[in-house]
Amino acid sequence: MLELYNNLLYNDSHIILNIRQKLLKEVKNMTPYYEVQPDRLKIIHNHRELSFPPHIHDNIEILYVNKGTQHISINNIKYKINEQDVAIIFPNLLHEYYKDDKKNADGTLIICDPKIFLNMFPNLTQSTPKNPVIKNNTLNKEAVFALDSINAEKPFPINLGFVYVLMHHILDNLDIINKQNFYPENITKKIIEYITKNFTNPIT
Repeated sequence: MLELYNNLLYNDSHIILNIRQKLLKEVKNMTPYYEVQPDRLKIIHNHRELSFPPHIHDNIEILYVNKGTQHISINNIKYKINEQDVAIIFPNLLHEYYKDDKKNADGTLIICDPKIFLNMFPNLTQSTPKNPVIKNNTLNKEAVFALDSINAEKPFPINLGFVYVLMHHILDNLDIINKQNFYPENITKKIIEYITKNFTNPIT
């Protein structure tokens, strides 16, 4: 009886593993989707290399690799972000994170709503950088200090100040060009946005 029980556990674990592998394969090959970010400013500290399927959103996304490397694809162009490099993703640019070297990594991800800048910086919705990666030897010391100081546990106004400093120096290092919308705003996107923002409200 015990042997039969162990065999069932073994078979079940393999079934679950096979299902998980199939699901991961489906996610990896899935159609890019539109992501809604409810937070005005979101800071995530990762202790491993990220793997996240292709998606777009209206936010500005900044990646800083503290240690190791992170692989990322922006508009179907692959980049390897090395230690202390910075990558920026403008709004409505298709991007994904993927693993390649299978090594440990440590990085900070900053996702912010462009509206928090109150028109302090140019409208980046219709733009794209020629190269979204800034190497560590070209980044201003003030920007490096901001990246090292920003933390999810700090109050919003303090982190916002660091992001202002960071954005100023990042944009100063970029060659920005106009672009045609890769994913034009459509009715599906508007519906998703509306549902996300209003699903808790009473139906009238």
